[in-house]
Amino acid sequence: MSHDDQPPAREAAPGQAVPKDPAPATAPAIPVTAGEDDPRSWGDTPDDHDAWLREQRPPHWG
Repeated sequence: MSHDDQPPAREAAPGQAVPKDPAPATAPAIPVTAGEDDPRSWGDTPDDHDAWLREQRPPHWG
């Protein structure tokens, strides 16, 4: 695409700000959780927690 094919820059009306392009989403430089805390490192799948909670349900809950 050449420079001539781009649309002209949008100018703001008096008293209005020109909207900026949203910032690109980037991954954090430092992981949020440690690898040992990830259930997948222990052989679990992310949805196993709900099944585990149902298995641990006390008998008096019916």
